[in-house]
Amino acid sequence: MQSWTVNVKYKGISRGRRPELAGGGLIRSLGGWSQVLSLRLSFTIPDLPSLVKEVCEGEGVDEAELRSALRKRQAVKSRRVFCQIAVKKTGG
Repeated sequence: MQSWTVNVKYKGISRGRRPELAGGGLIRSLGGWSQVLSLRLSFTIPDLPSLVKEVCEGEGVDEAELRSALRKRQAVKSRRVFCQIAVKKTGG
């Protein structure tokens, strides 16, 4: 514990604030705040109503079933497929 304190106190703090280490790992891995902001600006929302129709046609369920809280196997599967595609299209 004492060596950690010495290391932080005398080696770390004496260097001062280091902007290349600010912002967490994700921000650093993307190349900084400017890259994060450019991603945020280029984000597009998929056309969800058309995606709902595509999934309903492909899975053979009604739109009302997809949107409902039914726990029927086919409705649950359709909602899962819808969510997976929607997340993939948004870049998640």
